[in-house]
Amino acid sequence: AFDELNPSTTYAIVFKYADEKYLSSNFIYRYCKVTDGVMCYKPAGDLLAYAPSATFTVPEGVTAVDLTGLTKTVTKVVPNSNPNTLYFYAASESPINGTVGKNVVKGTVAESITLTDKMDFYTPKDITAKSITYTRVPAIGTSGQDGWQTIVLPFAPTKITCNGNQLDWFRGAKDTMKNFWLKDFAAIEGASKVAFGYAQSFEANHPYLIAVPGSKWGAVNNLVGKSIVFTGQNAVLYENPAVMTGSDVYNFRGSYVSERLANTFVLNATGTKFAVGNNDIVPFRCYFIAVDKDLTNINELNIGSFEADETDGIFMPFAEEREVVDVYDLRGVKVGRVQVVNAKIDIESLPKGVYVIKGKKMVKY
Repeated sequence: AFDELNPSTTYAIVFKYADEKYLSSNFIYRYCKVTDGVMCYKPAGDLLAYAPSATFTVPEGVTAVDLTGLTKTVTKVVPNSNPNTLYFYAASESPINGTVGKNVVKGTVAESITLTDKMDFYTPKDITAKSITYTRVPAIGTSGQDGWQTIVLPFAPTKITCNGNQLDWFRGAKDTMKNFWLKDFAAIEGASKVAFGYAQSFEANHPYLIAVPGSKWGAVNNLVGKSIVFTGQNAVLYENPAVMTGSDVYNFRGSYVSERLANTFVLNATGTKFAVGNNDIVPFRCYFIAVDKDLTNINELNIGSFEADETDGIFMPFAEEREVVDVYDLRGVKVGRVQVVNAKIDIESLPKGVYVIKGKKMVKY
């Protein structure tokens, strides 16, 4: 693949030894005619060029395809298995069959980009997404001392939802009426403890710890196994963002591509600490790496709290207003009791019928 050459122009390619001597009088050069090709990019930025054909099949491992100027030559595109792959066109071009509804970029602008968790994402140039979403389905939740996960996104979420309901995170130990925890790397305590504080904002290309409530907090709050959608607007996605924070001892880094890295610290399965090893980094996840090379004897990093009023690893409980109230039938006979959480009466445990609860008539269908 060559850049900045004119299509349909014939060029001479000269072959030389490394010491600048000509290869041979019989093999000094060859004539080649340049044509537009389908440019495919891998996550590390490696560029592959393919001759265009009526049907073009996107190779596996490719995260971006440049089809600029080829809409008359290529009439069908067969996408690869990565739903995060970007398809580039000129601003005036219409998407080719097979890329309609995919992550299409016209010029440097995408109307909509949908990111799938655990799949590679890379853009070969800076672009703007008018709308962008990423969905995470937490596999674990916290019971009070575990359940941490990591997250990094290439955009700053302007809205976070689950089943259409807007979510928000705790900004401090005394914060209430929120739905999950988001924490920012704050300090090193000794050589084997990393302290985190409550995140006040959710920034693009910044690694975080995140935890969602599990069954301990009740069914109404449990987010395990549910789709949490992070949405951004008019987000600038950079070709080579700096995805890290940290100190001169440890760096906390994020990644958007699958990679195997030696001597990295990743969260264990229960989300209680970071363990060192040769680890497979999952896209949209984070890890620690030692900057101080004298720390080769550290095998794990415990998670501490940067908040003065919190014990390490202990989450603050949801500070809802909870109470248990009596349930009556229309005759005024007590038939049971139910919970009231944040002024919302939970009648799911009751059989079908009409009830009076806290002076209000309620119907369970």
